[in-house]
Amino acid sequence: MAIKLIVTDLDGTLLSNRKVLTKKTKQTLIKAQEQGIRIVLATGRNYRSLEKIYKELKIDEFKSGAIIGVNGQETYFFDDETYEKGTMLTGEQSMHLVRFGSRLLFEVMVMNDHQVKDCISKALFFCKKIAFKIIHQKVTENFEGQMDGHIFITAKDVIDHDVNKVGYSQIPLYTRLLLPYIRKKLSKDYDVLVVSKGWLEIMPKGVNKGAGLKKVMAHYQIEKEEVMVFGDGENDISMLEMIPNSYAPANALASVKAVANYSCFSNEDEGVACVVESLLDKSL
Repeated sequence: MAIKLIVTDLDGTLLSNRKVLTKKTKQTLIKAQEQGIRIVLATGRNYRSLEKIYKELKIDEFKSGAIIGVNGQETYFFDDETYEKGTMLTGEQSMHLVRFGSRLLFEVMVMNDHQVKDCISKALFFCKKIAFKIIHQKVTENFEGQMDGHIFITAKDVIDHDVNKVGYSQIPLYTRLLLPYIRKKLSKDYDVLVVSKGWLEIMPKGVNKGAGLKKVMAHYQIEKEEVMVFGDGENDISMLEMIPNSYAPANALASVKAVANYSCFSNEDEGVACVVESLLDKSL
């Protein structure tokens, strides 16, 4: 069956390590839309932070694609401009996750559409400033493509509102060693995802990109054989395992490569664009 829908993760997959779209990537995905293929951005970022990216790809002009945001918590359809947001973490849950992560010496980030609440100890912050040559603040200013408000909190602060997700950050080795314990303690009530080395995301149970993709496929009446999916992190596995035409870039986590049916070049080597370009050439 011909491919009618291309679904791609952003960070570590479609975007370069500098978090930008290359000229080749933009040209290739625009060409795909010109040939009638729908483009879906499936990301851990929220929909409101993606305007620059979807405008560069002209998805809003073609009005044929969609966004799966916050790891499946959000869906937005460009054809009829409908937006839906699913289950969020409660303030009480968020406070529990902040205290739990802080006790384990993680930097904990509580994320909303317009704000990041950052709980980091002074010692860890100092170490990060040294390790990253004092660019920590520059990194947070562009966190997940948006930075309307980045504030620092303590583990004792009250969070009295629902939030999108909670992230845990530490050095990769430490994170890998603590992961089994974290999953043992949290997996009953939450989904714990390794999004990249040293970065975990805690989501409400059952909220994932795969569920979001099912909504998109139903909306556009597309079968799984007509879909092509790309992803590099564990938050992409729920999509990759349900689609036959699934690709993991060379830089993907080992657990992701084990699920994907195919591999492609890394995000730095424009892996998504190369596969899509080959697809378009075959269709001529």
